[in-house]
Amino acid sequence: MAGQNANFSTAATGAGTLSYQWRYNGAPITGATGVNLTVSNAQPANAGSYTVVVTNSVSAVTSSPHRVWRSQV
Repeated sequence: MAGQNANFSTAATGAGTLSYQWRYNGAPITGATGVNLTVSNAQPANAGSYTVVVTNSVSAVTSSPHRVWRSQV
C-alpha cells in the first residue's frame, strides 16, 4: 500500500448540524473536517490510529479507532 492513498469514511445521524474532526493518534488532523479522509501517498510514517469525532449542539461521539499498521503501508 505504500505510495497509495488510504481512504476513510464515516456516516452519522443526529439532530441539527453535524461537524467532523478526524484525528491521528489522538491529535486533530488540520483541515480534516468532512465525512471522508484521504491520506495521500501513504507511507510507513502514516501508520497509527485514526478516529473521527462527530459533534452536534448536544454532544460529541468518537469513533472506534481504525489502526493502520506499518505492514499495510
